[in-house]
Amino acid sequence: MKTLGLLLVLVLPDAGRRDSGFHPANLRPLRSVPLGQARTYAVAFSPDGRHLAAGGGDGTTLVFDTLSWRVIHRLKGHPQGVYGLAFSPDGRALATAGARDGMVRLWDVATGAPLREIKGGRGISYRIAFHPRGAAALVAGEGDAARVVGVERGDAIASLDGHRGLSYACAFGGDGKRAATSDTEGTIHLWRVEDGWSRERRIAARGGLIYALAFSRDGKRLLSGGGSGELVLWDVQSGRELLAFKGQSGEVRCAAFSPNGRHVVSAADGAVRVWDAASGLEVRRLEGKKGTSFELAMHPAGAMFAIAGDDGQLDLYGR
Repeated sequence: MKTLGLLLVLVLPDAGRRDSGFHPANLRPLRSVPLGQARTYAVAFSPDGRHLAAGGGDGTTLVFDTLSWRVIHRLKGHPQGVYGLAFSPDGRALATAGARDGMVRLWDVATGAPLREIKGGRGISYRIAFHPRGAAALVAGEGDAARVVGVERGDAIASLDGHRGLSYACAFGGDGKRAATSDTEGTIHLWRVEDGWSRERRIAARGGLIYALAFSRDGKRLLSGGGSGELVLWDVQSGRELLAFKGQSGEVRCAAFSPNGRHVVSAADGAVRVWDAASGLEVRRLEGKKGTSFELAMHPAGAMFAIAGDDGQLDLYGR
C-alpha cells in the first residue's frame, strides 16, 4: 500500500496535466489585466503555471503571480519592444528577446535579477524557444533570420540558413528532436536537432509570412498561422497538410494546442475561436477581443489561456 501511495504521488501531477483542464463548452472570459502600455507583443506561462510574463512595446516585461495576479517583477533591459518570451524548462529563468541589436536577456524568475546577456544576432529578435532540456534556445528574427545559442555561456551553436527575409516564428517539438522556423515567403523549415541541425524539409504554406508555429505535445503535428487568415495543421513526418481551419479573415498571429492536443485555439479578426483538431470544425467562439492579437499562451494544465495584443490589456479565458 505504501508503494501504491508513492506511485500516485509521482504520477498524478503529470497525468493531470496531460488529461487537461481544457473544456471548450465551459470557457468564458476570466479577467482583463491592464498592462500600462499600448502594445504587448509576447506572453508566456511558466511550466508550473505559477507565473505569467508579458513583454511590451516599451521594452518592459511584467511577471505576474497567477494566484493573485500581482506584478512581482518589472524587468527593464531592452531599449525597445520585447517581442519574444520563454521560460526555461525548469521555470527558474526567463528569456526575453527584442530591440534592434538581436540581444537575448536571461532573468532569474525568483528574484527578477538579470543573469546574462546573449549577443550575436543582428536586427530584431522576434521569438525565442527553449530546447526541452534547457541547454539551448532557438531564436527567430532579422539579420541572421534564425539561430541557436547555448544558454549557459551564450555561445553560438548553429546558424540556420536558407530563410527568405526575416524569420518570425520558431518552436521545438515536445521531445526536442525536431524544431521549426518560418520565413517571409510562407515557408516552414523543419530541422533535425540531433543530426547537427540539418534541414529535414521545407513546407510551402499559404498566406505569406508565418506568424505562429506550435507543435502538438507528441511532436507529430505542427500548427501554423499566417498573414492572410490561414490556420493549417501539418503532419510533421511527411510534411503533408492534414487540414485547414476555415472561417477566419485577417492575420492569424497567434494559435496554440490545448495540452491534450484535441483542440486548437486561435485569435484573429476580433474573436477567439476554439477548433476541433481532428475535424477542423469550430466548436466555440468568444467575441469581443479588440484590436490585433499578437500572442496566445496556454496554461500548462489547460485551465486557462492568455492573449496579448494592441489594446493595452492582457485577456484571460478559462472555466
